[in-house]
Amino acid sequence: LKSGSCRLSPELTPNGRLSQRNSLHLNTRLKGESLLARRHAGSGSTHCRSNGVGRVRARANCSEYFPIFIIILWVSGLFFSQGLSALCGLLYLYGRYQYFRGYAKSAHGRLAPLYFSAKVLWVLIGFSALGILGSMCRFYLDLDLKQLASSVLDLTEEEGGGL
Repeated sequence: LKSGSCRLSPELTPNGRLSQRNSLHLNTRLKGESLLARRHAGSGSTHCRSNGVGRVRARANCSEYFPIFIIILWVSGLFFSQGLSALCGLLYLYGRYQYFRGYAKSAHGRLAPLYFSAKVLWVLIGFSALGILGSMCRFYLDLDLKQLASSVLDLTEEEGGGL
């Protein structure tokens, strides 16, 4: 690529998909453009990032993590709590939205939303693990962890009145 050139023209195969060779070539060109844009940051030649190279990379990053997010969200909602899982899912999607917008503006604008969405994803993984552990204890050990935790923490309802 010429310095300052941001044209990316991948060649399509007859069925409309990128061939493996062209896909690798496009990836190399995208990396080169993002390095070029970062190298010249501040000199006024960051037009590559604003013209879409950053958006393409941000979209690719989001789509790489989406299957993991969907699976963990589903497991967490199934085994732990649907409400908390839905809330974490919305927070994750908001974090990814902010990541996309930050990456489109600058390379450094993506870091805070990236860390936020990673933390939310780890919370969902923890919810999933707790839910699966509780289900396995209930099924194999005949031990209800929710009931045990509520009795240890004295969260049981009074017999005369409810909450």
